[in-house]
This record gives sequence, structure tokens and C-alpha cells, in this order.
Amino acid sequence: MSGGLELPVDSTPVPALSTSPGSSFLSAEQRAILDLTLQEKRRTSGELEISINSKPSSGTSPTKPSRSSRDSQRRGRPGRTKKHGAGGKYTWGTYDTDELLAAEDPADPNYESDEQEALENGHAPLISSSQAPEYKHAVALLIAEYYDSGDIEEAAAALRDLEAPSRVHYFVKRTISSALDRHDREREMASCLLSGLYNEAVRPAQMQKGFQDLVMALDDLSLDVPDAPELLAMFVSRAIVDDILPPAFLTQQASSAGRNSSNVGQMLSRCQGLLKDRHATERLLRCWGGHAGLDLKATQASIIQMLQEYIGSQDISEAAQCLHKLAVPFYHHEVVKQSLLIAIASPQQKAAILRLLSSLSSSGQISTSQLSRGVQRVMVNLDDTCLDSPGAKQRFADLAAAASSEGMSDAFSSPEADKAEDDEVSALRPFKLASRTCILEYFDSDDLTELLAFSAQRTDPGMQHILVKQILQLAMDRQAREREQASLALSALAAAGLQEKQLSFAFEELLLNLEDLELDVPDAETLLALFLARSIVDEALPPSALTALAKSLPSGCPALDVVQLTGAKLGARHAAERVQQCWKGCSRNPSEVKAQMRALLTEYTASDDCKEALRCLRDLGVPAFHHELVRQALMIVFQTPAAKPKLMALLKAVADSGIVPQNQMQAAFARVKLELDDVELDCPGAAQQFAKCQEEATAQGWIA
Repeated sequence: MSGGLELPVDSTPVPALSTSPGSSFLSAEQRAILDLTLQEKRRTSGELEISINSKPSSGTSPTKPSRSSRDSQRRGRPGRTKKHGAGGKYTWGTYDTDELLAAEDPADPNYESDEQEALENGHAPLISSSQAPEYKHAVALLIAEYYDSGDIEEAAAALRDLEAPSRVHYFVKRTISSALDRHDREREMASCLLSGLYNEAVRPAQMQKGFQDLVMALDDLSLDVPDAPELLAMFVSRAIVDDILPPAFLTQQASSAGRNSSNVGQMLSRCQGLLKDRHATERLLRCWGGHAGLDLKATQASIIQMLQEYIGSQDISEAAQCLHKLAVPFYHHEVVKQSLLIAIASPQQKAAILRLLSSLSSSGQISTSQLSRGVQRVMVNLDDTCLDSPGAKQRFADLAAAASSEGMSDAFSSPEADKAEDDEVSALRPFKLASRTCILEYFDSDDLTELLAFSAQRTDPGMQHILVKQILQLAMDRQAREREQASLALSALAAAGLQEKQLSFAFEELLLNLEDLELDVPDAETLLALFLARSIVDEALPPSALTALAKSLPSGCPALDVVQLTGAKLGARHAAERVQQCWKGCSRNPSEVKAQMRALLTEYTASDDCKEALRCLRDLGVPAFHHELVRQALMIVFQTPAAKPKLMALLKAVADSGIVPQNQMQAAFARVKLELDDVELDCPGAAQQFAKCQEEATAQGWIA
């Protein structure tokens, strides 16, 4: 997923290292030594020399030459805006044909030509007709590479390098026409690309001309793509919403000569309908399914939604079609993982889930390797799953037994599974389980005392790296709050006596297993670089540890990119301040979370919007503390009995959706039961209300 998925943390570009003294965290000597070490590792593996002065761009190989020199060749002029002074929703003003005509009149004081601009920048402005085939071929390669990498900046740089500003309209036309015959993922990428390049690498007049050419060629496009009018209408409407086309574009196309084609009329009518719909902006921004396939969270959400729809309809062909449209074959292991988690949480869905996986596997839509990876991901995290769903191990064993009848026994009894079973009975297993429990409790309570005590009393000096590894692995698969807590924990452990050698060894083991780690955490490379940089800034590790790590890694190892990225971050201006804020200071205390839960319930009782309440609960990012929501909801019922129907409806929704698992629901009811004597003093009749709530929850299956 790393090619097109958007990273969730620290998207601030890392600037080139400054040579001025004191401007970066690393000294000039440290930077030079690290550069030499990295270059030697690349050279011995046959790769190009690199420097930490250039950060690897997302979606491209970090060994490519830096594109930074192209930034000085940007064609966009300062002060040029999208709306040209107009404003309001869908009210750009008139279609600016005067500007297009003025561009052809050198006597006009506002005359601006692409050719003149190119000459001023020292570039050849035009390409001859004999060079046109070569230009079209280069554009086709550019677009194909963008679909593979998803890197808009790289596409912009490549388009500028073609040095043909008067032909950019062909790029616009080719981008959309190539997306018509592809999947929704590529269509979303095409819309994002045009929006990202507007007024930077693509002038407004060229953008409009590209869409004009598409409208004129719509009849021909319809021969190859029968639904081209519908698709082009969505592209044009999306472009208007993205402010790269004026709404008056539709009026101009309808009134132009030669627009008598039925396909064009159908397309224009469809555009008007799309833009007049309620919530048109929100609908069109997600007309291609949002960022599913491009962004990690959006892809995961689409997979979960697909599985939920399948559970409701039991339509395997519809699920297979939705999975095909996602176009993420490299991420099908997530489908397997989420399917198995549903079967574990809801045993009554076991047969339906196994039928789905068996059908997708036998048809080849989910490969054997992806099926095995998904199963292994669930097996490795069974201990965590048991915290939310007691009995998960037994249910998983039942799934494995039932899978043999569906022809999937190999995936559940692979060599990797045997290795996991061997690890479970190893001598280190008890220590790993105890340390994991301690770390999770720290994430919940935000109290370092227990973790420091565990490290001092139960951790052998030679096993400290295991504790560090578990802290980092558990934090990487969670939110920014837990990552901030992990960085604080490493700093505190170092101050309390954690050996520098053990901390460095933990990072080395994680780097050596980077490829496996990325199966569970696609952005593991960036996260590890941030953790490593933060450890150095917090003085848990010395700056020389970077060079030592680079020397210890094999030549050509992908983990060298992590060391390079860490060096780039530490070499930037104000590196210490940037790195210390890399997780945005997201650590929160329990009292703050309780206040947020209370505010959520207050807002819900006023609005009665259950979906908004569920979204807000997810956004809080404290799944282990969701029992507090149930407790506070019951307390409000005791204080305001009239609010009981609303709040019980909310509790039913959070239980049915799985946001609050059954064990947390039971824990919340148990907590309230213990407090009833005190609550009765302030709210007479609370015990009777509690009994009714408990009876309703038991009848509906929230609690056992």
C-alpha cells in the first residue's frame, strides 16, 4: 500500500539540510559520516549514491536523484488564484472567453502567453508537429507512472520537464480519457491529480481547453466506453466542485455550435442534475468512492463497509464485485483479517464468512498468499482480540476446524502457524504476555509508574530490547496518543537505566524485519523513523547511533531508507522542535476523556443524531475506555429518566456496531451496580431504573 496510501503522521516536508552552524540537530561532521556510511551501503549493493540532504519521496524509490531543482521551474505565477476574484458556491461568474482571446492579442496590456513565459524562464516554448507523437508518448508514460505511484509532486515535475506549456491541454484530455476505461480508484486519482496541478503546472485556459476537447470527442469515446457520457459528467461536475472549472463552462458548451450530439446533451443534463442534488459537494467529492485504495483508513473503512453489507445481504457476487472495484489486490489480506474478526466477534456469522472466503479464494480473487497473511495477522494478535472478545482463541480454533470443509485448511495450518504455536510454549512467552499487559495498561492509564516498576523488577538486562520492541510495535498499530506515550516511555526508561545497547538493538531488530512489519502497519517506515529521531532528540540514544545502525544493516536493506529519513529529519532546521511535536502532543489523561464522553452524551441527547455520536466516539481514539460512555449514559438515565429511550437506543447502537464489545458493556454495568448505594442518595429510584436497563440489555444480548 505504500505507493498510494496517504501517511497519517508528520506530513510536513523535510527541508534540505542547512550548512549553517547550529541550524540542525546533527553537526556537520555527524551528517558527513552518516552520508558516507549510507553511500557505501548503497554502492556495495549496486544502487545510486544518496545523501540525507534529500528525503525519499513517497511512492518513489529513495535512490532516485532529487527533484528539488525543478521547484525553481514552476510555471505558476504568484497571486494567481482559482476563482479570479469571484466567490460564492458555484458562482464563479461568467466563462472567461475574453481571457482566452486576449492571450492571442500581443497588443492587449494583459497579454500573457505560455510561449513568452517559457522564453523568460529559458525553455523552448513550442514543440513541432514532428515532435507531437513523442510528446504524447511521454504524457502516456507520465500518467501510467502516476497511477502506479500516486505521487502528484512527481507528476507535476515530470509535466514541467516536458517543456510544452501550449500542449498541456492534451495532458488533461489524456488523463481523463485514460481513467474512463479503468476503475474508480484511478478515476479518483485522476480527479486529485488535475486538482493538484491546477494553476501550478496546468494553466486555467489549458484546463478548460482539455475538457472542451473531451466534450468534442465524446461520441468517439462512447464507442470504446459505452458509459462515457455518465463518467465524463461526473468528471466535469467534480472539476466544478474542485474549483478547476467554472460552472459557466456548462452554459458555454450547451450554446456552442456543433453541440447537437445526443451524447453531449446527455452529459450536460447529467452535470446539471449532479450539481443540483442535495449535498452535491459532499456527494461529488466521493463520487469515485472517496480515497479508498489511496488512503489507508479510507480503504479499511471501505472493506469493513463491504463486509457489513455482505452480512446483511449474503450476496457473494456483490461482495466480489465491490472488492474488484477497490482494485487493491496487494491489500486483500485486510479483507481476510476483518472477515475473521467478524466471525470471532459474532459466531453466528461464521458460516457466511467461511462461504465468502472460500468463494473468493477458489475463484482466485484472493490469492493463497494473501489468504495466509490475513490468517496469520489474526493469529498473531489473538491476545489483543481476547481483551475485547473473551473466548476468541476457542472461536478461532473452531473457525480453523470448519475451514477444512471449505478447502482452506492449508491457510490455517501453514508453517507460519506452526511457528506461532511453538513460540507460544517457548520460555519467553510468559514474559512477553506480562510485558504486553503492562504496556496496554500504561496506554489506558497514562501512568508510567507501573511500567517503570515492571522494567526494574521483572526485566533481565539482556531482555530489555524485547520490552522496547513491544512498546514500539503496539504503539505503531494505534493512534498518535499511544505513539506519544511510547516516546515518553522510552525516554523515561532510558533515564531509569535502560541500556543504550538494548535500545539500539531493539531498533535494529525492527528495521531488519521492516518488510514483515509493513504487512500489518503499511506506514511502518515513516513511524520507525519518527520513533528513532524522537529517541535521539530525547537523548535516549546519541546521534552516533544512526551511523552505528547504518553500519549494522546489510547492504541494500530496505531499512536503510529509514536511517536516511531519520537523518533528514534530524538535519532539518529546528529539528528538535519539529521532532518533539511529531505526534502532536496527543497524550491525554482519564479525566479529560471522561469530560469528552460527557460532552458527547450531552450533545447526543440534544440532537438525537446516533450516527454523529458513533463517529465522535470513534474519533476520540480510546477504545479501551468505551465502558465509561456506558457508565455515564446510565448515570444520566438515573438523573433524567425522560432521556432513557434515547440513551438506551444509543447503547444498543454502540453494542450492535461492535464499538463497545460485550466485555466492556458488562464491565460498565458492574461498575454502576457497585455505585448504586451512593447514587441512590442523590437519585432515589436509581436501583429500579438500573434493573430495568439491565433487563433490557440482557434481553437484547448486550450483556450475558
